[in-house]
Amino acid sequence: MNQLEIGKKIRYLRKEKSITQDELAKYLGVTTQAVSKWENEISSPDISLLPAISIFFGITIDELFSITDEAKVERLDNLLDYEREISQDEFLDAELFLKGQIKNTNKTVDERSHAYTTLSWLYLHKVQEFQRKASQASKKGLNLTPFSSDLHKALNNAHKVPIGDWNMMNHAKRIDYYYEFVKLYPDADKGYLWLLDSLICDGRLVEAENVLNQYKSLQNRNKRRDWREYHYQALIEQKKGNLDKANQIWSEMTSKYENVSGPWFELGAASAYSGEWQKAIECFEKDFDLFNKAFELYKFYAL
Repeated sequence: MNQLEIGKKIRYLRKEKSITQDELAKYLGVTTQAVSKWENEISSPDISLLPAISIFFGITIDELFSITDEAKVERLDNLLDYEREISQDEFLDAELFLKGQIKNTNKTVDERSHAYTTLSWLYLHKVQEFQRKASQASKKGLNLTPFSSDLHKALNNAHKVPIGDWNMMNHAKRIDYYYEFVKLYPDADKGYLWLLDSLICDGRLVEAENVLNQYKSLQNRNKRRDWREYHYQALIEQKKGNLDKANQIWSEMTSKYENVSGPWFELGAASAYSGEWQKAIECFEKDFDLFNKAFELYKFYAL
């Protein structure tokens, strides 16, 4: 505890004993304004007053300098706000302390609620910390194997954030990464698709249309999955608010690829997002049936 933080402890002890600032000031022979400045961390008591302060509150000088629960929670809040990473020891100590605060029935409802809040942010902080590490690991792996679907999926999941704020939830970092990725690996069609997902999600539709055109021009893309061109064009139109045009494109897609499972799944997902539950169920069931038929056929030829 630094010199100024002792003011928090004095305030805590004074309130705990239902003593006024004036009463404490008179005992110590100082002004009420001096006590107020201590408690607001503007100044600290002279070292010569410490024995008298400890006697007044019935504690030792060492106990006077021990940090209060209130100050410890505030310190944790600041740690979570300003530090990108906290050590495992710090994490475990904080978790144990906050759980103790929650279980302490002598604490007020507001104090226990604050402890729950800080504990929640402690866990979220750790989630974000590991997401950053997962992102770094995925990118390093993609440098070795740029066509790996599993690594692309891992990177996508690493950039999902648990905080409902647009400044946190937008995909700018992932978009920047995939712009660089498709420059380095222009033949890796999956890179364009992940880039499209992020651009459309963030409403960057002019860019999405440009990337879709680049994808269409790829010579080595998976021709069996040309239905994706329809699907992403429909997603762009849906995001623009042109629902009739989007539905028309999806209808063309499912007519042309009626016996392929992927298009029905994507249409089901898009329908679910727009609240068309019955249509989504029908599309998912259709996709499930087609997938099972394809799998049975695969097993037949594999034998």
